[in-house]
Amino acid sequence: MLTVLLLLVISLGFSIYTTEVSINGTKGIGGIAGTSKNKGDINGCINRGDVFATEYCAAGIAGMNNVSTTISNSKNYGDISANYSFAAGVSGVSFGGITNCANFGNISSVSSAKNTYSNASYPNIVGGVVAALYSGNISNVYNSGRVSIENNNEIIDSAGGIVGVVGSKAEETQSVTNAYNKGIVQSEDYFGNIVGQQLFENNVSNTYYLNTLSGYGLGYIGIDIENKNETISEDTAGICEKISNDMTYEEFIEWIQ
Repeated sequence: MLTVLLLLVISLGFSIYTTEVSINGTKGIGGIAGTSKNKGDINGCINRGDVFATEYCAAGIAGMNNVSTTISNSKNYGDISANYSFAAGVSGVSFGGITNCANFGNISSVSSAKNTYSNASYPNIVGGVVAALYSGNISNVYNSGRVSIENNNEIIDSAGGIVGVVGSKAEETQSVTNAYNKGIVQSEDYFGNIVGQQLFENNVSNTYYLNTLSGYGLGYIGIDIENKNETISEDTAGICEKISNDMTYEEFIEWIQ
């Protein structure tokens, strides 16, 4: 196992790269990059190694994807986990774009401790593709891995088959479109087969999940999550739809065109 002590920051771009080593670090850990920024786009990369963060922010491709950067045509096959939060197949926390990407590994957050990211308490947030999408757009993405929060803490947690939480501020722009999930999603609090918690409406469209999964596409809409009074009781056509098509990633991309 490779133990990471320093964050790898990609600022010039990465293309056509494969990793197969397992990575164990503290925070901001990725199979390809710890952080991508300054138009450091990642294209055509594959991670096959497991990634574990003893604190937060672990992903198969980039632990954090910053503004003005895009991750595209990339896949994760490794199992991804973080003790506290922000574990995902492609990016733990994303402010940039993600397109034509897939996750096949299992995703989990395993600790019951409170998180201290940016000197604030955060819930456990996990997603098949992205844990937290704070800005930017996600399109043509796929997940088949299991997504779970194994020990929920006293703060309300969110797990999503594609994204754990979408949204940060009302003025920020983020969207999830053309997505498919067939992986089981588990959380004692909020979980959605597409999105665990959607802070603001009208930014999720044309998303699908396999009809053998329990629950709904969206776990919760709104920012008043502590009151647990706005859980989703049905899916909406054009936003999230339950379908019988059990598709591979390649089949989904062809089907969605």
